[in-house]
Amino acid sequence: MVSFNIISLFFASSFLGVHSKPNFLILFVDDLGYNEINLKNDLIPGYTGYGDRVQTPHLEQLAKESMVFTQWYSAWHCCSASRASMMTGRLPPRTGVDSEGSGVFTAEAIGGLPLNETTYAELLKPAGYRTAMLGKWHLGTREKFMPTNRGFDSYFGLPFSADMGLSVWKPDGSAPYQPTPLPLIKGNIIKKVEIIEQPANLENLTIQYVTQVKNFFTEMSLQKDPFVLYMSFSHVHNPQFCGVAWCNKTTVKGVSAAIPTGHGGTGSAIEEMDWSIGEIMTALQTSGLDSDTLTFFTSDNGAPSNHVAVQDSHGSNAPLRGFKGSIWEGGIRMPAMVRWPGRIRGGSVSTQLVATYDIFVTMMSLANVSLPNDRVYDGIDISPILFEHEEAKGHECLIIYHAGSEGPGAVRCGDYKLYFNQNQPGDLYNLAMDIGENHPINKTSSVWAQVVPNITQAREKHLATMVKVVDQIGLGADPAYAFCADPHSQEKYPHLPNCTLTPENWIAPWPVPPPPPIVPSSNSVGCWYDKGFPNKTGPCDLPVVKEGHCPKSNNVTAGEGAMTIELCNTLCQGYEFFGVQNGGTGCFCGSHYGRYSQAPSCCNMTCAGNQSEICGGPGCNSIYRTLNYSSDGF
Repeated sequence: MVSFNIISLFFASSFLGVHSKPNFLILFVDDLGYNEINLKNDLIPGYTGYGDRVQTPHLEQLAKESMVFTQWYSAWHCCSASRASMMTGRLPPRTGVDSEGSGVFTAEAIGGLPLNETTYAELLKPAGYRTAMLGKWHLGTREKFMPTNRGFDSYFGLPFSADMGLSVWKPDGSAPYQPTPLPLIKGNIIKKVEIIEQPANLENLTIQYVTQVKNFFTEMSLQKDPFVLYMSFSHVHNPQFCGVAWCNKTTVKGVSAAIPTGHGGTGSAIEEMDWSIGEIMTALQTSGLDSDTLTFFTSDNGAPSNHVAVQDSHGSNAPLRGFKGSIWEGGIRMPAMVRWPGRIRGGSVSTQLVATYDIFVTMMSLANVSLPNDRVYDGIDISPILFEHEEAKGHECLIIYHAGSEGPGAVRCGDYKLYFNQNQPGDLYNLAMDIGENHPINKTSSVWAQVVPNITQAREKHLATMVKVVDQIGLGADPAYAFCADPHSQEKYPHLPNCTLTPENWIAPWPVPPPPPIVPSSNSVGCWYDKGFPNKTGPCDLPVVKEGHCPKSNNVTAGEGAMTIELCNTLCQGYEFFGVQNGGTGCFCGSHYGRYSQAPSCCNMTCAGNQSEICGGPGCNSIYRTLNYSSDGF
C-alpha cells in the first residue's frame, strides 16, 4: 500500500480557504505531443509549438503559474490503457485494459474498465466530493462501464475518440470502430446515459464543453463541497475538427488529419484547445474557486506521426524519438504541468520522473482518503515534488509496457532506459545525454555492466507483483452495444446513416462544391494495357500518375486508392486523356495513349469509389477522353 506524505497533507490543508479539502481539476488532452504546445521557454526541451508555427498563449500563461514537468510519462502509448491507468493509479496490465496489447475499446466494445477496479471518482465521492466528467471516456461503451456508473455524478461528452463515429468530418467508416453516427452523451445519477446528438456537432463541441465547465463552476461556487472535474478533451485527435474561428489559422495541417481535406487541421485543433483552457481557467478564477483548486494538465499519449505532413527537428514530439503507438520517448513522454496558486511556485520546472498514474495517488493523499489495501498501486504521491520539499523524489524506476509484449518492453531507472526484446536486454540509452535515443550504449562498456543488472532486477521485482487478468479489449465487439438513438431513423431520413437523431448536424459548416460532372460513355476510348504485355514492363501508357504504382512524375495521392471515373477526370484536367486502373487504385493522365495493345476483356473491376462504374483491371486502364470543365461548358 502506498503511504501518504503527512507533511504535504498538513502543508496543503493549512492553506485551504472555503473547503477543508482541495478541489481537483484534470485537463486531459487527446494525442497531444511533447512539442505541440508553445511555452516560449528556451530553458526546457520541446514545448515549441512546432518551432513557433502554433501559438498557445493560454497554456503559456498556465505554465507561468504552474510547475512544468520535463519527464512526465504516460502509462501506455495509446488511449484506452493510459486512461485506465490514470483513473485507477495502476499500470494497464493490472486492470486488464490492453493487458495483451489488443488496441483500444471499439465503439461496439464488449469489455470495459473492470468493475472491480476502483476509480478516483469512486473513492472521492464518499469523501464528500462532487464528481463530474466532460469529454472523451473510452473505457467501455456499455452502460455499466460509463462514467455515471464509475463514480461520476454527471457526464457530458463523446464516449470515445472523435473519429470513432460518422460525422461530416468523417463521413465514411465501418464497424466496429465507426458503426453509427458519432454520439454526444449526457448522464447523471438518475438517467445514466442519454444520447442528445447523433451525429455530434463537432464544430461547436469545444464551445459546449466550455459552457458546461462554466456552469459547473458557478454551481460549485454556491456550495461548500469540494469537487473533482475531469475535463477530457476530444482535441487533438483526428479528424482534427475545429470551430470556424480556428479553422485554417496555422500552417500545421497534418496528413489525412482533417476530413474532408482542406478544413481544420492539427494546428487549428491545438489552438482551439488552448482557447478553451484559457476560458476554463478564467472561469475558475472568477468563480472564487481558484485558490482551493489543484489543476493537472497533461496528455494521454504522444502525437501520432500524421499530425504533421513532414516531421523534422520541430516535429510533433521533438526532440523525442517516435510517436503514439511506440515506447520510444515520443510515444510516452508527455507535456505536463500542475498549478495551485499559493502552493505551487509558478514558473518552476521539475525534472523528476513522474507518471500520469501518480495523479490518482496524489489526489487521495491531499484529500486524506485511504487507498484500498487489497491491490498494488503503481502511482506515488508527488505532492512533495509540487511543494518543493527538500527530500522530494520521483520514481526510482518506471515500468514501460508495449502492446503485445510478454512483459515490460522497457524500464527507465534514473537517466538510463533499457529496452527488452523477448525478455532479454536490448539497447540501453542515457536519456540525460541522448534525449533523442540515437546512440545506444556499447554493450561491452563499463556503463552497460554497471547499469543493466540493476534495471533487469527492477523489472523482475515488478513482474513478481503481476497477476494475469482477462484482457478486456480482447473480448472484442458486439453490434448490440453500438450507440443508436433511433434504430429506425432511415424511415424518416432515408438519405442519412441509420441512428441519426440530429439530421441538421449532417450539414457541413463549409461550402460544399457541386459534384463533378458525369463523364459520358461516348468519351470512352476502350480498355488498354498500362504496361508491356505479358511481362508488364516498360513505362506507363499514360505517363502522369495521380494515383497508383507506376513510377510517379509527381506526388499527388488525392484519391487514397478509391478513384471513380469522375474523380480521375477531375484530377486530369488539362490533359487530353485519363485512365482508371485496377478497381480505382490507379489514375493516370496524358496527351497520348495506345503505347501497348488493347485489352477488351481486362477492364472488368468495379470502382472502389463508385460500385456502379467499371474502373479498369489489373494492369489495364479504362481510358477516356477528358471532359474539360471550361471548354466543354462546365
